[in-house]
Amino acid sequence: MKVAVVYRGFYQRGGKKGGYFLANFDNHRDFIYSQFDQCDVYFHTYSVSHRNNQRVLNLFKEHGITVKKHQFQRFKEQSMLHSIVMSLKMLQNSGEEYDLIINLRFDLVLLKPINQMEYNPDKFNFLFKEPSFGTVVSDLMYLFPQRFLVPFIKSIGKRRAKSGNFIYPNVAREVGWKNINYIAKRSFHSNTDGQKNDLVMINRTNTVHDIRGLQRVIKKIMNKQVHKFPEPTAEKCRRWKENCRRKKSIRRKMVKRVNKMKRVNKMRKVKIIKRIKK
Repeated sequence: MKVAVVYRGFYQRGGKKGGYFLANFDNHRDFIYSQFDQCDVYFHTYSVSHRNNQRVLNLFKEHGITVKKHQFQRFKEQSMLHSIVMSLKMLQNSGEEYDLIINLRFDLVLLKPINQMEYNPDKFNFLFKEPSFGTVVSDLMYLFPQRFLVPFIKSIGKRRAKSGNFIYPNVAREVGWKNINYIAKRSFHSNTDGQKNDLVMINRTNTVHDIRGLQRVIKKIMNKQVHKFPEPTAEKCRRWKENCRRKKSIRRKMVKRVNKMKRVNKMRKVKIIKRIKK
């Protein structure tokens, strides 16, 4: 299978929510690149320094991975979706044909080989839904065949959302809701600091010296030494649905009250105007 691995976003970032791509490259090598016959890399990222930029390119070269196209852009206050669009347009303009496209963040760590995940190579795959009102989805990684590349770029361009979490309605319109698959059947938060899942985690290591610590964390998760969240029971699902219905009904009542107050205020204004005219 010929696969395009398309990276986007920051390859290095400081602060509490920082990340460093070199710290989790081995994870991608073992859990992505070794799973397929041929992998080509495309990436759009933000420049840190010439030295660090060259390190990223050398890393792929050392491991015999072909970087077809890349761009180090100077960071300005762009939308989070900007890098997704730019990285996918590189692939679109390359003229290459692929069986599968994997679009993911640089700082994403896989907790199991990608071929052990329940993705459908003929559908557009989100990792999981977010536990929220409406259809909010994870923006950590997308997997899809090449026929959905142009529709996906179009869907991001229409009514641009703040992040990839809110693109489901547009994607469903472009590719068809029957062509959408969720790799995890449960809902999780994309911020893996707060809630763990057994598919991926975000690497928060800021330097290459933190690799050993990161590897220990991955080992623990692989050996199932961390807390695994139990599957929700039928009773919990029923209660959650009831709570959703109750909250929706409360919202409807509030909207009705507000509209009623507006009508009453209008009537009062009319009466006052009539009195003044008399």
